[in-house]
Amino acid sequence: MDEKIKITRENSVHFVLKKEWFEKIRSGEKTHEYRLYCPYWNKRLTYCNVLKFLPLPKKYAKFSLGMTKDPAKNMIFRIKSINLVRAKDIPDLVKLNPKLGHSIELAIDVELGKRIK
Repeated sequence: MDEKIKITRENSVHFVLKKEWFEKIRSGEKTHEYRLYCPYWNKRLTYCNVLKFLPLPKKYAKFSLGMTKDPAKNMIFRIKSINLVRAKDIPDLVKLNPKLGHSIELAIDVELGKRIK
């Protein structure tokens, strides 16, 4: 896990998480991070035009437990893939917002690879 990498804005995306989700990712129980398809996350994760959905070339996902700079409360993973999915098909999203269970909204699925740090 001590692979030497350089994290930049161009090659990574930063997620600030609550303790429940941070611990699930740390334990390996949660291997995907989802964000609703909206301007804020689209700008950070995708390039989308009328004809195509294209993920930006992000290689790393950094997770922080709350707003911290403490290295013990940060994790870095390689990103396997970034895809669009239906929000209603993601139990974690529906748990947080039950209205999504009957919606046609999209979500961005960031599939995590190997933990680096």
